[in-house]
Amino acid sequence: MKVAIVYSFKPSEWFSCTIINKNLREAYETVYDDIMYIDYTRKRTFEPDDIKKLAESDVEKIIFIDHQPTPIGFLDYLKKKYPDCFNRLEYTIHIFGDFPLFMPEWRTVFDLLDGMPLKFVTASEKQRKFITKFIKQEELISVCPFPVDSKKFNFRIESRNEARAKFGLTDEFIFLYTGRLTFQKNITCLIESFCELDSQELLPPNSLLYIVGGVDSLGVPYLGANQLLGEYFRSIQKTLEKFPLSKDKVVLTGRVENDELNTYYNLSDCYTSLSTYHDEDYGMSVAEALCSGLPAVITNWAGYHSFQLEKHPEYCQLVSTDISRTGPTFDQEDYRNKLGSQDYLKYDRTEISKIYQQNFSIKACAEKLENIQKSEAVPFQGTTGFMKRITNEQFLRGIEVFKSEATREFNDLYFEAYDVYAG
Repeated sequence: MKVAIVYSFKPSEWFSCTIINKNLREAYETVYDDIMYIDYTRKRTFEPDDIKKLAESDVEKIIFIDHQPTPIGFLDYLKKKYPDCFNRLEYTIHIFGDFPLFMPEWRTVFDLLDGMPLKFVTASEKQRKFITKFIKQEELISVCPFPVDSKKFNFRIESRNEARAKFGLTDEFIFLYTGRLTFQKNITCLIESFCELDSQELLPPNSLLYIVGGVDSLGVPYLGANQLLGEYFRSIQKTLEKFPLSKDKVVLTGRVENDELNTYYNLSDCYTSLSTYHDEDYGMSVAEALCSGLPAVITNWAGYHSFQLEKHPEYCQLVSTDISRTGPTFDQEDYRNKLGSQDYLKYDRTEISKIYQQNFSIKACAEKLENIQKSEAVPFQGTTGFMKRITNEQFLRGIEVFKSEATREFNDLYFEAYDVYAG
């Protein structure tokens, strides 16, 4: 069988999406021998000759694997120019975390695909539940994690020893966060909790907190609360100044290259994240850390929930979360109890790495994708009334669709949409 995979050949400004894109292609290359790749740029442009070749080919399925742009321009052109081709294809769309930001476009995409055999693939179970609020047919939505390159992210005791020697580490216990340093990732809360537990001697001796990543100014766009460049970094610095005895135990590395990340995963001892980012559909950093054998203490928010495996829940401890008018929250006491319990000291890293690679590696995800593609595709029957409501509101209010104008906090529509992400 021949399939077409559509994505932007130019890397995304979101580096994690670029990695996800590459790993998904590798997974599909394991499933299919004959793949036609089509460039659909960030500006919604494509080569008409590519669409013509698609129409003249024996491609049976078309798979969209990128987060942006939505398939709206591609599908509209294909349907108008080559209706016979459009009507004979089966469609698969991988859904990313930015889905809620572009509801009017997605509604048009779904109108174009009405009646067509269609499959949706989400990266986590909670995202699947989220998408069911907008799609009438729950059976169209499958789950396959975004794959991790296990050749790059793995645990080897030799690599750990080399990495720790390189950084001059001996008996230090390293807590690690990797990813963007941004308001909704709760980096200041992470620092506060670490410093307070350290001052109370509730952490392993000689504990350090490594924070690996660059600062952004994203703020909370849904509330129109963007930050000035450097504003969040100043918040981090102010937080550190509150803990003069512990601040030197927090190491801010800045952004590092992707090829260096496995070094940090191997030299560290426990991964931790307090992210309550609204559209945390998955968590590539968490997946890479676990595949590198790190036990984790993370929030039970959105896609993070899927990292706690049913047969081995102890390897990834989840911190309770909730939603409020001011946004998602996490239980600080629960987090401090889990970090202070030091249960993460008990586990064998080689075993953790092995188990998570069995679930999240490119090979493991290829098997899941193959099963999804073998399943019967049924005709798409449209969207829910809830999606129509959000789309209409977004036409009027843009990205601030979930903001109450009266209180400038989150409105009832937000609670109706995001209740499934808390836990």
